[in-house]
Amino acid sequence: MSRLKLDSWEKALAEAMGAQAETVPKGWITVRTFAEKILNGTPISTAQKKMRLLMNAGKAESKTYRIKTELKIVAVPHYRLKK
Repeated sequence: MSRLKLDSWEKALAEAMGAQAETVPKGWITVRTFAEKILNGTPISTAQKKMRLLMNAGKAESKTYRIKTELKIVAVPHYRLKK
């Protein structure tokens, strides 16, 4: 399938879903940010395991936000420490 047809399908789906990028509130981070900034460059797979430990221990919570990338709007899980 040509890229033009794929773009048309993606656009139609985004319109049907009402895809709007959301503003992520301060304090919420992605696993990528957790790996790079908090765990000082740890591989993402390791950061995912550590984040899962925090979640299972009840120390962190997650929420999915739709964010705009260069090409489209995607749902990305974000995390923060529980207050």
